[in-house]
Amino acid sequence: MANENLIRELATWLANKTGLVIDTDLFAGFMPPEEQDNAAVLLDRGGLPQGGAGNGRIGGYALQVLVRNTSYQEAKRISYLIYGYLHKAAQRIDLGENFLFNAEAIAYPQFLGYDSRGRDEFSTNYTLYEAS
Repeated sequence: MANENLIRELATWLANKTGLVIDTDLFAGFMPPEEQDNAAVLLDRGGLPQGGAGNGRIGGYALQVLVRNTSYQEAKRISYLIYGYLHKAAQRIDLGENFLFNAEAIAYPQFLGYDSRGRDEFSTNYTLYEAS
């Protein structure tokens, strides 16, 4: 499994790229309170065993990006904004304690429907390959 700081470091990198603010509308490793209407969340979802898919990369790691918003269009926009930075864009990005070599989305951001408060939700799953 990847270094426990990887998600926080990745969130910091994304915040610098996207303008999202950590612990305001970008959350690393935990769901914000239900009252938080607009949020992008990076969640650890396990992943591949060390060595990944046999492609010589070190440490396959699964990440879910969950975006909820009171506006469908804004939830979609943020999902695709993050997708644009993560999907196949990384080539040895120094995150601090870790280096991200590649991120591959399993699919495009997907609309999940509405949560219990009627907010629009999108999800994108990624495989990250990193080394520390």
